[in-house]
Amino acid sequence: MNFAVATYNIHKCVGRDGVHAPQRIVSVLGEVNADIVAVQEFDNRTQHGWPRITPEDLAAPLGMDCIQQATIMDSDGGIHGNLLLTRYPVDDLMHVDLGRSGPEIRRAILAKIDLPGSKILAVAAHLGLSARGRRRQVRNLIKAIDGFSQGLPVVLLGDFNEWLPFGGCHSILSRRFAGGQRRRTFPARAPLLPLDRIWLDGQLEMENLRVHRSATSKVASDHLPVAADVRVSSPGRNISNTNKPGNDETNTISP
Repeated sequence: MNFAVATYNIHKCVGRDGVHAPQRIVSVLGEVNADIVAVQEFDNRTQHGWPRITPEDLAAPLGMDCIQQATIMDSDGGIHGNLLLTRYPVDDLMHVDLGRSGPEIRRAILAKIDLPGSKILAVAAHLGLSARGRRRQVRNLIKAIDGFSQGLPVVLLGDFNEWLPFGGCHSILSRRFAGGQRRRTFPARAPLLPLDRIWLDGQLEMENLRVHRSATSKVASDHLPVAADVRVSSPGRNISNTNKPGNDETNTISP
């Protein structure tokens, strides 16, 4: 079986032009057309003065269900945080605190998802800006995954805020997961930094890893989304990646 995954930092739905336009984010997600999407920096706090949106405003037009996770919450119920969008049913769910980064407690969503004929653990994460903090957060995340996965294959999606080619939190992740290839995603207009990545483990194979660049995605957020096709392989088959380390970027251009 094949399914598509993506990760996208939507920058509070504020584009490079300074306009708060959730409909552009929905358009980009529709272009990407993934089955499971990790979203970072969803924000509907009233302090910004924007029209109030809900996570379902992003998920429902795509025919997807949505799990929300607050990393900052206002007294009126508005949140800043993470979303996990999925076309498939969620069987079990865990929210994990990874540690504080400035005013924000970095968190991750762990969701066991029922695919046709199999089950995976999908993880959506957003790490902090401190290198030391990211290493601590990754260790906390791996511990949580190992305790919750019960041997399920794992898809780890997120904005890891790590741009160094070697070392950092990715050196820790690479000892536990496959994938994580560098694809430049930030800033969206002329991307230089590979902040957003996809990691796998278990009987999963990554195919067609790509940065989605279209007229809309280049203005809708300060990040570009990363997507990949994932194949559930037969037991005993090793993970393989069609995109070799060292390739810098693969783009998809939408009309």
